[in-house]
Amino acid sequence: MLPLLEVVRAERTDDVTLATAFAIGKELKKSCVLVADRPAFVVNRLLTRFLGEVTAAMDEGTPIDVADRALAPLGLPMSPFTLLALVGPAVALHVSETLHAAYPTGSGSATTCAGSSTRASPASWPGGRTGPGWIPRSSRCW
Repeated sequence: MLPLLEVVRAERTDDVTLATAFAIGKELKKSCVLVADRPAFVVNRLLTRFLGEVTAAMDEGTPIDVADRALAPLGLPMSPFTLLALVGPAVALHVSETLHAAYPTGSGSATTCAGSSTRASPASWPGGRTGPGWIPRSSRCW
């Protein structure tokens, strides 16, 4: 189980409810963060940005294995292409397009679509899977 618990303050969430959520999270030994009611989990918003940068680096000529190891210092549970292989290119593109629509500019912007590289195919991903080729760039996300 992941250590992070995102507690969402919605329009009608009162302070008692928030305090209860944080208390339960603490009992479960979770790291609780308060977030606004926005599209996607904060972790996914950050991760989509990271994945977009990794695939952009690959598109610019960085070898796939080097790009895949780029986020290792962050201590993520798996490498970018292992994650993309698990969720699949269609899901990665859908998430990226959804976040780009929700956050087109500013600090929450998903300026590139994770998994947009035209160089990679699932068979070439480190730890990847077999199947159809990688989704090409989407003009909606660039």
